[in-house]
Amino acid sequence: MAAATAAQITPKTWCATLLARLPEQAGIVWDGDTVAALLTELAAADPAPEEFPAVLERWEQDPRPEVATAAVRVRNAWEYDRAERAGSLPSPKPRVLVVDDEAPICELVAMVLAPRFEVTTTTEPREAAALARAERPALVVLDVTMPEMNGYEVAQQIRDDPTTAAARILFCTARSGIDARLQGRDAGGDGYVVKPFELYRLAAQASSLVGLDPLGA
Repeated sequence: MAAATAAQITPKTWCATLLARLPEQAGIVWDGDTVAALLTELAAADPAPEEFPAVLERWEQDPRPEVATAAVRVRNAWEYDRAERAGSLPSPKPRVLVVDDEAPICELVAMVLAPRFEVTTTTEPREAAALARAERPALVVLDVTMPEMNGYEVAQQIRDDPTTAAARILFCTARSGIDARLQGRDAGGDGYVVKPFELYRLAAQASSLVGLDPLGA
């Protein structure tokens, strides 16, 4: 959504965009069925942008707690997206370091994470630990299979350095299965996505790992 300007985004279009992403983000965006039902209602109502906050405020008074909570989350996501597109976020975005030896993968991941994160990328795994020390990222997105140094080795360097040890680590790899996931956990990983991954699922998982609501990612 960052590619579109605030003037181009209507609540109807915005709700439809979030709805289209929810199937990819199943299991990460909590109360997904309630959120989907609310977004469907909001898109059908097609409120004007200036009316949308008041519409959401009415939904926040819904007697069903799960609906009221979903309305608060939708409002927060809407306000964030508008502020991000306008360049007026009230606080800095968390930093993320993306490490993958394939430049196109770095570019894709950077594109989908940019609305929520300040993104640094590298295709050189041997540079990753030094970049992490310099950038102090909240999250490191790590490919596993890379030449010279694999993602597990990079993760170990990050975990062993007190200045970067607190960073969350999300592994991205073509390897699937429980053994690969256990190996990632043992290497210090906090999350694991399998290539070819769904970009908005990755964005939701990245947001969740650093404590952001994945709705709207």
